[in-house]
Formats: sequence, C-alpha cells, structure tokens
Amino acid sequence: MTEDRLQLLLDRCEIERIVYDYATGLDTKDWSLWRSIFTDEVQVKFRPAAEAEFTGLGQEWVSMSADEWVEGRRVLFTGLATTQHQMSNPRITVEGDTATCVMYMQAIHFMPGAPDLEYTIGGYYIDDLVRTPEGWKLARVNLNVTWERGDATMLDRARELGRQLVAAK
Repeated sequence: MTEDRLQLLLDRCEIERIVYDYATGLDTKDWSLWRSIFTDEVQVKFRPAAEAEFTGLGQEWVSMSADEWVEGRRVLFTGLATTQHQMSNPRITVEGDTATCVMYMQAIHFMPGAPDLEYTIGGYYIDDLVRTPEGWKLARVNLNVTWERGDATMLDRARELGRQLVAAK
C-alpha cells in the first residue's frame, strides 16, 4: 500500500469519527467533546424553514464562533429530556487539507415529562472539514431536512426551559 493511500484511509477514519462525535456530543450533552470537533469559526446552514426555527438559523449561511454555536445548542439541548442522532452512509471526499462528508441522518427529540411528545427530522448533512494541527475539524455544517414528524413547536418550549436551567446553574 502506498503512503498516499494509507494517509487517505487514516483521513477517512478521522473524518468519520468527527461526524459521529457530532451526534455523540449532542446526545450525551458532552459540550467539551462537541466543541472539540469545530474550527474556531464555523458556518452553518439548516434547511428547511421548520429546521430554521429549530436552530434559530435561516436558510442562508451564518458565520459565528464555534463557542457561540456550541452555546446555542447547549441551551436548546439542556431543555430536552433526551435525543438520539443517527448518522449513516458517510461519503467522504478528501482533497489535500480539505474534505467534504455527505452523511444521512435522523434525529429524535423528546421533552422532559412528556415521553409521547417528540419531534423527529431526517435528511442529510453536507459537512466541510479542514485539516488543522490538531487534526480534522468541521468548518461548515449544512443540514438538509427532507422529512419531519411530530411537534416542531416543542423545540421552542425546550429552548425556553434550557435557558432557565442554564441560568440556574
């Protein structure tokens, strides 16, 4: 095996770990892990409109510091009882020190005290990554929601509950 081929395999393994850590960090509410996978500045775009309400983002690219991005998700996910993000079928393209990963996803969100109340989305991510001295990092996250089920308005209640819980700590 050539050295270039071996490096490509190592890059693909690390990139897969990064995108799986995205899901793991959210579901376990491990904000240190979640912060560790991003560059210091990130761009995010979530589609369609219901998802934009979920994240507080529009359908255009939004740039922010990774700390701002993580804090915004921390508030929302603190207000949720539990979530489960499933990621599958990673298709990774590496070109030098940049890479793109397209990955299918489903995410289920539950409210505290209401186990029958859920909001589920499905679709795919198109993530752009860069190689840094610390390894591969997510620089752009583009979530394309192709279907949804349940009550998206529960996320507004979760965000408000999350604000209260975070402020109380």
